[in-house]
Amino acid sequence: MSYLDVNNLSFKYQEKPIFDGAEMRLFEGEHMVIVGPNGSGKTTLLKRYS
Repeated sequence: MSYLDVNNLSFKYQEKPIFDGAEMRLFEGEHMVIVGPNGSGKTTLLKRYS
């Protein structure tokens, strides 16, 4: 059983797609790392959906 499920997550900034159709699953006790270049939406993902 998963602790967190995210399906079909999309986000645009000024009509520019930052991520589209993102999916992730986190199980209790697991750790997740989000990596990507500057401007790829890492902070937006955490602020918007936390």
